[in-house]
Amino acid sequence: MSTPLSHRTAAVLLAVNGLLHLALTPEYSGKNLMVGAGFLGFAAVSAYLAVRLWRHDDQSAWAAAAAVSVLAFAGLVASRTVGLLSFYEPDWEIAAIVSLLLEAGVVGVAAFARRLSLGRRSRPRRRAMT
Repeated sequence: MSTPLSHRTAAVLLAVNGLLHLALTPEYSGKNLMVGAGFLGFAAVSAYLAVRLWRHDDQSAWAAAAAVSVLAFAGLVASRTVGLLSFYEPDWEIAAIVSLLLEAGVVGVAAFARRLSLGRRSRPRRRAMT
């Protein structure tokens, strides 16, 4: 489905974002326990998917990585605009911006990898000249 560079890039982006969420879990657990649990869950799922993408070119891991990143992106935007789970944070700190960039990166790499995969399937195979 992709090149080794694309799935390893996505794995690194996921792992870094998972570590960021893990580091922020205590702070956000103090503000809202459900948000803190979400951060911890995101970190765990990100670690699992990063390992899967690093080791294998797996369509289900690609889909899950993109979905988790889109949901995290939406959750962060919601928490900064309309509120999420009785939690509203008015500040757009650096960690939030970095997280959005990492999530967008995962989705972008997944879309690129999917496009590569579709391009390979649509090309007719060349027959060997005999």
